[in-house]
Amino acid sequence: MDKLLQLVHVSDLHFGDHLLNPSWMLTARMAGGLATHDLDAALALTDSVDIQRLSGLDTRVVATGDLTTWGSTNAFGTALTFLRNRSAAGPAKYAGLDDPDSAVVPGNHDIWNVMQRYAAGGLGLPTSLRGDFDLFFTPPVPSPHSGTYFPYGVRIPCGPVAVYLYGLDSNRLELAPYPLLQTLGLSIIASGYVPPAQLDELENLCLPAELDEPRIRLAAIHHPLAYKSINSIPWWYVKKLINLDEVLGRLQDMGFAAALVGHEHSGFAQKANAAYRKRTLEVLSAGTSTQLVYLDSAQRALLARGYADLAPDEQPAWLAAMSETNEYRTYVFEADPGVDFAGDHIPPEALAAEVLEFKYSPDDYEFKRVDPIEGPYRVPLGDYVIK
Repeated sequence: MDKLLQLVHVSDLHFGDHLLNPSWMLTARMAGGLATHDLDAALALTDSVDIQRLSGLDTRVVATGDLTTWGSTNAFGTALTFLRNRSAAGPAKYAGLDDPDSAVVPGNHDIWNVMQRYAAGGLGLPTSLRGDFDLFFTPPVPSPHSGTYFPYGVRIPCGPVAVYLYGLDSNRLELAPYPLLQTLGLSIIASGYVPPAQLDELENLCLPAELDEPRIRLAAIHHPLAYKSINSIPWWYVKKLINLDEVLGRLQDMGFAAALVGHEHSGFAQKANAAYRKRTLEVLSAGTSTQLVYLDSAQRALLARGYADLAPDEQPAWLAAMSETNEYRTYVFEADPGVDFAGDHIPPEALAAEVLEFKYSPDDYEFKRVDPIEGPYRVPLGDYVIK
């Protein structure tokens, strides 16, 4: 198999106003969802991605929302510089992923809904409006793309098969056809909604904007299309995509292979399927990449030990602590050089993406690759090639 492309997936960066001295920072011990970034994690993420670039593969970055915590103009400036450039972070220290073509989608912390803005204003806290995000991330991907805002599509060369990445905005709760929900503060504090008109526009983008070539389609969206710890999502769950089944089904009908998501602060890979669809959609979550995370001494001591060395009753606590640490993921696309991707029969494994998971070690100040307990995870993509 020929390695062709590395797609680095970061999410929930939660930058504060300044790289070195984030304002409005609450510790993760006090209020995990409102903490801003950890500088050490941001520096370690920079080093880790730089090391991956040494492979010589084309490396692209996609960020699936919550680029900031409070959505201030300074925080958006910090996030923009980190993703598409670098910032000085002390003597001979630089932080930034330095991908001028990095693609982004907004999260619920980047564009706050109405009830969040009222609550924050009453507490004297900064609030984010859509215009603040637009000021720094319009267009949301600098390289040539179709669509002017959301959805947008960008072509990424990948050997014999092109990757078309489409960005969706799931923070349009004000357009949801549920008037009662607009008045229930906590029940919608972190929920999302993709208007049908945005999905219609996505369908229109997919065909005329794509060249006549073998290709696969990926979606980037903040709110997950599947959940690691919830099989049946209750109506009261405050972090859900309200019209999840509609979005999932439409993406499957359009032939999408996978969706890159964030929001849950937990990394996972899970297959999802709306009713009556023949093929599943792979949902790939990157967890939280740089937000300040609090681990107590017991959790740190547990993580210092290997999973295989733990007693069975210790393993659940180890897994829970591991899920709380910062992480990001890289998808390495590989293709069989002997397969004609313009032909009629493409084996599922002829094109695949290996999912590499990197976890931050707060004791060693670095991201380390973590091999899944159940073994390496690969996403077969041959069935999803569109010709």
